[in-house]
Amino acid sequence: MLRGEITVAYDMRISDEYHEVLARPAFGFARGDVERLLQFIERAGVLVPSRPLGLHLPDPDDEPFVEVAVAAGCKAVVTGTTKHFAAVKGLSVRIMTPAAYVERMSRPPQQD
Repeated sequence: MLRGEITVAYDMRISDEYHEVLARPAFGFARGDVERLLQFIERAGVLVPSRPLGLHLPDPDDEPFVEVAVAAGCKAVVTGTTKHFAAVKGLSVRIMTPAAYVERMSRPPQQD
């Protein structure tokens, strides 16, 4: 993301979620670092309008990530909690762990 190789799609629900989650003491991130990262995402990312998809995921706070990804035409939602997204089937977006995403991105492009 920092090198411009991927673009983050977000909406205000996602921005609010990042602010809340990344401020949790369990992560130990410095507040200033979190603010700089989130400001970068808001400058370099794409603010995407989306609509509800009626997913009913175990954590309703996860639903905006899929809704925005579908609306933006993203290839993937990258998350450490893929099990929360088991209900996401038949949509144009893949749910991937960070490790799976990095591995996929490091492969040479396939020729059609």
